[in-house]
Amino acid sequence: MFPLQILGFDCDYINTVQFSNHTGYPLFKGTVTTGDQLLDIANGLKANSLLDYDYLLTGYIGSESFLDSVLDLLNMIESSFNSNVRYICDPVLGDEGKCYVPASLVSIFAAKVIPRAYMITPNQFEAELLTGMKIKSNNDAIEALKKLNTMGPKIVVMTSAEIVEKPNQLCCYVLVSDSTINSIEITRIVVNKIDGYFTGTGDCACALLLGWCDKLGESSMGIALRNTLGTIQAIIRKTLVKQHTMNAKINETTNENDKKALKARAAELNVIQCKDDILNPPDILSSSGVCDDENITTWKF
Repeated sequence: MFPLQILGFDCDYINTVQFSNHTGYPLFKGTVTTGDQLLDIANGLKANSLLDYDYLLTGYIGSESFLDSVLDLLNMIESSFNSNVRYICDPVLGDEGKCYVPASLVSIFAAKVIPRAYMITPNQFEAELLTGMKIKSNNDAIEALKKLNTMGPKIVVMTSAEIVEKPNQLCCYVLVSDSTINSIEITRIVVNKIDGYFTGTGDCACALLLGWCDKLGESSMGIALRNTLGTIQAIIRKTLVKQHTMNAKINETTNENDKKALKARAAELNVIQCKDDILNPPDILSSSGVCDDENITTWKF
C-alpha cells in the first residue's frame, strides 16, 4: 500500500487475512477472509458504483475459493465499470524450493489466473512451478519467460533468479510483448546479493513495478525494473541498519520464542523510512547494487 500511495495511487485494500502479525513469528492470532466475505465487500462497492478501478493487484492467496472470488471480482469490474482494468498478479506460491500454498493451487493459477493477468511477478521457484521447467541458465530463464507470456500476461517479471552464468549474484528479468507486431523484448538486470534475511521484498517490488509501469508506460519496463531495484536495495540497506542495532538484544535473549520473534521483527522492511527512496529511486549503477552497466542487457525477439 505505502509504495503505491507515495507514487500517487488512490488505493483501496482488502486484507486476505487479519492477523496479529505475519506467520514468521512463533505465534499468530486472527482470522482468514473467505471468498464469500470478499464478494460481500465487492457487492457493496458495486452497489455504490465504487468498482471503477484501473488496476487490481493480488498477492498471497491460500485457498481455491478465495482465488475464484478474486476472479469473480475481476469479472465484476470488467463487465460493469472498466473493461480495460489491468490485473497485476503476484503468484505467491513459494520460494527456495518450498511451497507456501497447497500444491493444487499451482495448476489453478496456471489454468485460470495467469491467463487473466496483464502482469505477473513470480520469483524463480514460482516460475519453475508454473512452467514445469528448471531454471539454471540464462537461456532457461528466457524460455521460462516466453512460456509464461504464452499463458496470457503481456508483461512477465521474474523478480530474482540465480543462474550459472552469474554466480553469487541475482538476475532480474522483465519481458514485454507486443502482439500487434509479434515482438518480445526482455531486459535483464544483474544485482549483487545483500546478505541477510528480509520479509516483504516481493510484495514491495510488485507494488513498485505496478507504480512505475503506470507512470512510464509498458514500453519502458526496463526503466521501471531499474527504479524498482534501486528502491528495494535502498530499503534493504536501511533495514540492515535496524538489524544491526537489534542484534545485541537478540543475542542477549535466552528464551527461544522471544529470540525468534525479535529476528522476525528485525527482518521486516523499513518501508516507511524510505519514502524518499520510493519517490526518487537511487540509481543502481551509481551505487554498489550492480557492478557496471554491462549488467543491464536487452534482447529482442
